[in-house]
Amino acid sequence: MRFALSVVLCLAISPGWACDRELLTVESWSARQSERGVTGFVELDVAYQFNGDRPVRMIDGRIAFYDVLDELIGSVLIERDQTLAPGSTAQETQLLTSRASRLVVMAHEDVVTNTCVEAVVYDDGTVERFDR
Repeated sequence: MRFALSVVLCLAISPGWACDRELLTVESWSARQSERGVTGFVELDVAYQFNGDRPVRMIDGRIAFYDVLDELIGSVLIERDQTLAPGSTAQETQLLTSRASRLVVMAHEDVVTNTCVEAVVYDDGTVERFDR
């Protein structure tokens, strides 16, 4: 599994962010206190499905986690250099700062996920940007 350190606040997805919010669907997630020797961090596992109709070989996207009152809890970057076929699933495992520790104790129904894909590179080399 891929493992990366994510900085929560600078990766927030605001409602006005121009992106495709339908290309990815979060299927499941889990959070736990990090046991990798990094005090105060949370390990977040996120499984998601790619909903595009063409395979991609690169993707610029993120998944944000909010509480039901719309406060940002944390976000993860999608692994940029990966091949995703239509309907395929992938998983990210990332470290988040202690702000995301709420995810460890919160009920899943109190967490809202928000996906944002800004751009993709299709298998044929065509680049599509969703921010313009």
